[in-house]
Amino acid sequence: MHRIGLRVLRATVGIESNTAALLPRLPFPLEVKSLLTDFHRVEEVAYSPQLDGRVTLTDSAETEAACLFTPEQAHFRGPLLALEAGASDLRFSL
Repeated sequence: MHRIGLRVLRATVGIESNTAALLPRLPFPLEVKSLLTDFHRVEEVAYSPQLDGRVTLTDSAETEAACLFTPEQAHFRGPLLALEAGASDLRFSL
């Protein structure tokens, strides 16, 4: 698994994926994806099980897109790389 920890405001989130291409790369590119953003900085932090929440991204071309949410975790699976490549508006991509 590939992993990264992020801090947005005071929340820390761990993101893990079976493919590194789905993880965010910091610093983010200088592009405006949405004008409705209440934060201006995303920091990388050490990944650990003690973060506030976790996002798991599982890319699988053989699986239908699906998501599962619990209070501590969001899990997305399916042909995620293909879906992201086909997104015309990056605000709705992973």
